[in-house]
Amino acid sequence: YRPQDFVIACDMDDTIEYLLPAWIRWLNAKYGYNTKYADVTDWRVRLAFPGLTDDQVFEPLHLEEFWKTVEPMWDAVYYIKKLIDEGFPFYIVTSSHPDSVLPKFTHVLYKYFPFIDKHNIIVAHKKQMIHCDVLIDDGTHNIVGPYIGLLKDTPHNRWFKEKDIKNIYRVYCWKQIYEKIHEIIDQ
Repeated sequence: YRPQDFVIACDMDDTIEYLLPAWIRWLNAKYGYNTKYADVTDWRVRLAFPGLTDDQVFEPLHLEEFWKTVEPMWDAVYYIKKLIDEGFPFYIVTSSHPDSVLPKFTHVLYKYFPFIDKHNIIVAHKKQMIHCDVLIDDGTHNIVGPYIGLLKDTPHNRWFKEKDIKNIYRVYCWKQIYEKIHEIIDQ
């Protein structure tokens, strides 16, 4: 493989930016909870906020003000730019709700990752439909597919047994993601 022949697809939320910590802070502040990041051990965030309705839990994701509080993973900015500069085709693939796309892209993606080509952004709920060589994602429902999966470690996916599935590797930081991509290409 040459970099230009190896297509990288990458999720947004909790993969290149810290959605969950911002979301928890927002809900804790608004509703008086004391939930911590490590308390969210399931994809269903509402389980960490008993007593709140789905509408209450998901409300921030539809608010422009909320997306202004979401910060990038510092190492994601550095290593994604490095991969793009090396010639890798790099695509953002997000299953974002249509109502959150504009504020999320404006206040997170375009602001912190201006070097990602706007034509390389795909909104897709079923990521297995995307043709790529590697998918970087924190969602266990996305990581198994016709590609190599790099599962970005989070408390809500630690139950997943990636070692039991071929071509899926758990990664903890963007330096490790960068190195794994180069290891795959060198094989």
